[in-house]
Amino acid sequence: MCALSILEQLCFSTTRIETEDSAGRKFSGTGFFYNLIIGDKTIPLIVTNKHVVQNMKKGLFRLTKSNSNGNPDYTNHFTRSYDTDFEKMWYFHPDANVDLCVLPINPLLETANKMGSPLFYRCLDNSLIPSKTQITDLDATEDIIMIGYPNGLWDSVNNMPIVRRGITATSVGIDYEGRKEFLIDAACFPGSSGSPVLICDVGGYTDKKGNLN
Repeated sequence: MCALSILEQLCFSTTRIETEDSAGRKFSGTGFFYNLIIGDKTIPLIVTNKHVVQNMKKGLFRLTKSNSNGNPDYTNHFTRSYDTDFEKMWYFHPDANVDLCVLPINPLLETANKMGSPLFYRCLDNSLIPSKTQITDLDATEDIIMIGYPNGLWDSVNNMPIVRRGITATSVGIDYEGRKEFLIDAACFPGSSGSPVLICDVGGYTDKKGNLN
């Protein structure tokens, strides 16, 4: 049984995406695990920005293995590499202005299980996307966390990401510049692309009316 806190578990919601283009230049970015729920079906995905994988020939993921107690085996990793056509594996958002793409990971998970290497990871899902009512309860600025690999930095021994704090810099309920976007004020660097941005108020929070929840 997992004994980790919510914040500790969120550190297993991302993976470092290591890429290489046809010229041999290497890059890195961030992807997060997401369960797409459609009816009674659940499709596990890795979500990232299009520009992280565009024109990339090779790619690599490194996930943490689970121990016999269902907890992460921090220094024991499962590595999956793809040596050709890495970009073509991804499904790109059809709107050219939406910088998102997804990769179904059932084949990766099945491979790990067949090799006797169950993985420890945590998926975000549809239920964590705020509803219209919840968005109206958000204030003009909210504390947020961002989980990823800025400048490619990470704890390679324990396969752990870097967690940064910041705030929403524009209201989440208002479309910034007419687009379905909002700004955040946080320390972002190359490699942060694809990082999930989350509100995680452990223990409770105060809404914009001053009510303690």
